[in-house]
Amino acid sequence: MKSVPLSALEKELLILLVREKIKIIEDKKTDFGTNGRKKKAWNLITEKFNSQNSGGTPRSSLQLKKAWANGKRVAKKQVSNGVIFNF
Repeated sequence: MKSVPLSALEKELLILLVREKIKIIEDKKTDFGTNGRKKKAWNLITEKFNSQNSGGTPRSSLQLKKAWANGKRVAKKQVSNGVIFNF
């Protein structure tokens, strides 16, 4: 079953929370230690997201990771087409 898409406010919240951990999440390394830090960062983001998104649909780490990846993909496509970023 498909989940409910993130609302504009949920996207803004996700962006704010990811910015706090961006260096960890976007680290290109894939060794054991780095992957552990990334997992911990996404778990923390998920906890904060769900606690600050009262009344909204609770999201899993996987859902938030996919939303972040999709948002980055759309933004890159828009930049390459000369469109201003609009996650």
